[in-house]
Amino acid sequence: MMGKIAFWMACAVAMVLTGCFGGPDREVKYYMLPVPKVKKATADPVFPYTLMVTHASVDPAYRRNNIVYRESPYDFMFYTYSVWAARPEFLVEQSVTSMMKSSALFGVLDVDVAVKPDLEFMTHVNAVEEVDRGNDRFARLAVTFTLRKTETEGFIWRKAYDESRNYKGDDMRNFAEAVYELLKAFADDAIDDIRRVMSFVPEEHVTAKGYEELPAPEMEEPAASDVPATEAPAAPEVEPPAVSE
Repeated sequence: MMGKIAFWMACAVAMVLTGCFGGPDREVKYYMLPVPKVKKATADPVFPYTLMVTHASVDPAYRRNNIVYRESPYDFMFYTYSVWAARPEFLVEQSVTSMMKSSALFGVLDVDVAVKPDLEFMTHVNAVEEVDRGNDRFARLAVTFTLRKTETEGFIWRKAYDESRNYKGDDMRNFAEAVYELLKAFADDAIDDIRRVMSFVPEEHVTAKGYEELPAPEMEEPAASDVPATEAPAAPEVEPPAVSE
């Protein structure tokens, strides 16, 4: 009797150590967005300005590595075993930086270079998620691109993108591919738009020198001999009132 009890206790301990009744843990899969190879420039940039692609930002709800999915506008869920290799805004930033370098519109500086560029290209990720509609799956990407003069509040160009693309299969690599295809289409459109807009922007509105406040002109102090002397006006003469006797 004692032997059977010991046997079943040993079996129970073994099942606990192997993950209870569920078997081995499920593998976590990580996904990336491609970083296209930068095309070697064959000529000077189209515009004589330096540009830095700043660190991308993201809406708080998507500030996570887990891939988000939704089944309705009111749902917000995320996968446990399908995750981005890094937070999505970092992946988007890497891809966009490479695309801007290949565009040859500007001399693109690396973000960690201690040089003040003429322009900044900013990316904000509004949403990146899987959207399920019945049996169909869509990759949705919403981003806002901004081109501005460095360290200024206004912008030279800005455009928001928000599109979804249907993809087939249950492999999340297909989802990542669809997200990248959307990002590339957005970036290509932005580059063409910026090329058109910048051709109408005067150089003095772009370069750092054009935005510096000009010093006030120096005024020469006139020489003492050149200053005409002014005399105080004489006080009017007032006759004393007559005194009656």
